[in-house]
Amino acid sequence: MIRNPVSTNELSREKTISIALLLLLVSIAALPPLNPRSQLLGLVVVFLYLTYSWLVRAKARLILDVVYHDLCLAILAVMGYTEFRSFDVECLLFVSIVFLLSSIARARSMF
Repeated sequence: MIRNPVSTNELSREKTISIALLLLLVSIAALPPLNPRSQLLGLVVVFLYLTYSWLVRAKARLILDVVYHDLCLAILAVMGYTEFRSFDVECLLFVSIVFLLSSIARARSMF
């Protein structure tokens, strides 16, 4: 089983926060070339990931954990789709399938 390097003291809390801040800056720096809708959705994903571990701690609540992961994946799918086409019924169907398949995969891995 793979263990969390922070909980096993292989990685200090300070170093973990530094890595997280670096990844946050890289994520935000990658947004400007995208269209405005994708930029907004990118900020939503960043916010969800921040609240996943630190503010809401969704990872500690089973239902929120699944919803956060699947929602973030679905939002990333919308971002990719809308970079090349407008948001339409096909996009909604595509994102629904991504969300549903991701939920099923996570549920199967949990039980």
